[in-house]
Amino acid sequence: MNTLQNSNSKHNRIMWTSVALALFTAFSYILIQFKVLGVGDLQGGEKPAGIIYVAAGCYFVGGLLILLRNRGLLLFGAFINAMVVFFFFSMYQGRPSVMFSPGGLVSKIAQILLEVALIYVIAVNWKKIKMKPNNSVIRLALLIIPLALLAAGAGVFWQGTGEPYQFETLRGETVMIRGHGLYRYDTVNSSSQELGQDIVTLLIGTPLLIAGIVFSRKGTLRGQLLLTGALGYFLYTYGAMCFLTAFNPLFLVYVALFSLSLFGFILSMKNLDVDEVTRHISDGFPRRAIATYFIVVAVFLTLAWLGLVASPSLTWTPPNGLESAITMVIQALDLGVIVPTSLITATLLLRKQAWGYALSSVMLLKILTMGAALIAMIIGQILAGVPVDVVVSTVFVIISVSGIILGIVTLKNIRG
Repeated sequence: MNTLQNSNSKHNRIMWTSVALALFTAFSYILIQFKVLGVGDLQGGEKPAGIIYVAAGCYFVGGLLILLRNRGLLLFGAFINAMVVFFFFSMYQGRPSVMFSPGGLVSKIAQILLEVALIYVIAVNWKKIKMKPNNSVIRLALLIIPLALLAAGAGVFWQGTGEPYQFETLRGETVMIRGHGLYRYDTVNSSSQELGQDIVTLLIGTPLLIAGIVFSRKGTLRGQLLLTGALGYFLYTYGAMCFLTAFNPLFLVYVALFSLSLFGFILSMKNLDVDEVTRHISDGFPRRAIATYFIVVAVFLTLAWLGLVASPSLTWTPPNGLESAITMVIQALDLGVIVPTSLITATLLLRKQAWGYALSSVMLLKILTMGAALIAMIIGQILAGVPVDVVVSTVFVIISVSGIILGIVTLKNIRG
């Protein structure tokens, strides 16, 4: 018995090492793009920003997918990683300044160690707990994929021509309108956030939805929870875009995505056996830490958003951030849905109720994507030159990173 436990413990350590190496590789690509890690005499045209960001996103998503312990995905990841290393050495073997640069050494050492760890993980047989897949949810999720690629892809790649211009709102405020691309009638502030969210939807949200579909069809508990969490991300994202994004040619696509994710999420939650989830939560599940996290989220959002809207509600003045919108959509969603759900989840978890384990798992797996999106939105604002509240933005980043970590820990502590 002790030998088996020691073997499982070793397997888990190697798996988590693989995840850490994949995420570190993604981070190293970002450091290369921002010139923190040099790459010798490599010219700007030889390392396009788009390719570097895609590579970073792939390693980030790949690192999270390792937690699903699917041999097919692990084999695919090991093959792609090996090809990346092979092509690097093939292309730059005659350029030692690139091969032995800080960026070259850091990223390739991490990738070689990742390859070794992946080969070990692939050789391990993992037992899966079978659950009955919900074909209706899967069909709805399959419809979301092409629509999400269309909506997010158009936001990122349809830029067009034009310059930002000033616009006076209904309340007499002057704001800057983007003036080009899909979001040409949105403000510079809101469009920079929409672009950040589109990038996350393409690189993280959609791949995780696909992973949820694949593993849900195989009857794994992780797959069903991942699918439900991914649907929660699309529900929140495109619900907000339906009511907040300035009308554009993709409005009906946003409506379709909102509707599909809404009913998919409802059906997926209905199909969730909360007692089954509870039975397959391991002893290492950080119940109190997760409950505390949701309490912190609820308190922060309440204080942040009430501080933003309470006084203007009494004085008929526009709240900061309203800009060209008619009302505060995100604040309504957060105060009306996210805050109560967070408090309910925390309360049920502290009482060790089955629904607490189920809700916390779904919400944290949603935060895997939503947290990344929030960070991308803040980065988008900074790159667009939009002034940001340093304190509030820092707290959002801390909450997002903490949620991503807890989401990964949750995946680890679900057996099957």
